[in-house]
Amino acid sequence: MSIASLLPDASGVPAVDTDGFPAEYRPFSLGHRLALDVIGVSGLRWAAASPAGDFGPDTSSVGGYALTEVGDPASRISRADHARALVDLAEQSDLPREHVGMLPLTPDEKASMVSGEGHR
Repeated sequence: MSIASLLPDASGVPAVDTDGFPAEYRPFSLGHRLALDVIGVSGLRWAAASPAGDFGPDTSSVGGYALTEVGDPASRISRADHARALVDLAEQSDLPREHVGMLPLTPDEKASMVSGEGHR
């Protein structure tokens, strides 16, 4: 698991590195970054995963997810869809060795994409 504040935005800057990031959360986010740095050079098979934005406490499962390398603070994924993504990642033999975010499927994608397929 990881946290969305480490995912870069569309311009390539992680939220934790922006001026508007809350100072009280910065040490926690930087601790996660340090952990990813250590794991990244370890030679282990790994993947770090987080919502691309946050969990939606009242969000229903849409039955799938899309992986992303870009953070989206407005995105809200259900706990069920995030859990499905974590299990799918854990079952892969070729983990991506990177931090990925999970987005809920949009209504348009729902018909054509099954859980875990696709990368936005």
